[in-house]
Amino acid sequence: MSSGKLETTGIFAVVRNPLYCAWIVVLFPGLALVSQSWLIFGMPVIAYYKFTKLIPQEETVLEKIFGKEFINYKRNVPALIPCFKKISK
Repeated sequence: MSSGKLETTGIFAVVRNPLYCAWIVVLFPGLALVSQSWLIFGMPVIAYYKFTKLIPQEETVLEKIFGKEFINYKRNVPALIPCFKKISK
């Protein structure tokens, strides 16, 4: 959110929660490879589960702030798994 406006461009055009996506897709797997820890390879699954529980709570607040604009955005942009078809827009 920049200056009270819903951000829907850039990375936010392909995924609503880019930081959560980065933890699941890049950071935890990268950490597992670097540390050579098989235990950490399971972290993306745990993180995905936790984030899917957290996101609806955050989005309730955003719906109150931005109303229909956020509801339309939510309908068109996935929460955690990027949709790269949106990049061409």
